[in-house]
Amino acid sequence: MKSFDQADDAFIAMAVDETRRPDLIKNTSRRRTIIFWCAVVITVCALGMMIAAINDKNHNSARGGVVGVEFAVAAMTWMQVFKCESDLRLLKLIDKLQK
Repeated sequence: MKSFDQADDAFIAMAVDETRRPDLIKNTSRRRTIIFWCAVVITVCALGMMIAAINDKNHNSARGGVVGVEFAVAAMTWMQVFKCESDLRLLKLIDKLQK
């Protein structure tokens, strides 16, 4: 919990600093784009593995577990995309309100 508080404090300190906010907006936007495309690739891979598991003639149950793990990773990656999007909207709103 301490690291979450430290990260929150650092985010707030950068968000209210008018000189560092544009850099934070740019970095958050770039991070969101990178994580978005990672999430797309992971989701496509998970779907491909699910289709391969469905068409498996040997009924390999281990493949189903891997598909479940990959979908869990995809879900966590999409959550990070939404978090970056939320942070970016907040930063842009703060920027507009202060101008």
